Amino acid sequence: SEPQVRQAVEASKKVVGEFLKKPFAVNNISAIARYSKGTVDHSVNVSTLAVFLGLRLGYTHQLILENLALGGLFHDIGKTVVPKSGDGLISEDDPAMKEHPKLGKELLEKSKDKIPNEVLMIVAQHHEFLDGTGYPAGLKGLAVYDLARLVTIANIYDNLVTESKHESIKDRAQEALDRWTLSILANLIRRSLKRFSKS
Repeated sequence: SEPQVRQAVEASKKVVGEFLKKPFAVNNISAIARYSKGTVDHSVNVSTLAVFLGLRLGYTHQLILENLALGGLFHDIGKTVVPKSGDGLISEDDPAMKEHPKLGKELLEKSKDKIPNEVLMIVAQHHEFLDGTGYPAGLKGLAVYDLARLVTIANIYDNLVTESKHESIKDRAQEALDRWTLSILANLIRRSLKRFSKS
């Protein structure tokens, strides 16, 4: 219902807002801002959307929501350390950019702040797809962490709505979103059937 959606949106913003006040989040967001102001906006959007999706799917434990929030905030931090070409620029389509999930995980592992393993998995897997066509590891099926799946959906959605002027990106994002949506629906149906068969 509309009031429940509004409540979930407000709760999502609150969780993300609390993290944005913490020094380790500020330091990492500052590094992202030096890379690109647009990436900061995107990261905050993805974080909020991921928490919203988590709430709507029934994830209510505070620690899970915090991991989603952090995973969304830091999912693209690896872009800050992708090696640039001689002119100091790098395109989103550059093959080196496909390493940013792995680089982001490695960067956060070196942080003096203890970043939860769940957040590291989200960062490392936010471009993985259930059918194995994602990157950097080509993970498939249940090998893709469930919270990383939510961040992937939020990432694709935010890219879809902010870059819709680029038809090829829009088509790719819609295709990926459709795959993820079908996967989540199938998973929800399986869970419902298991609960129903137990009762």
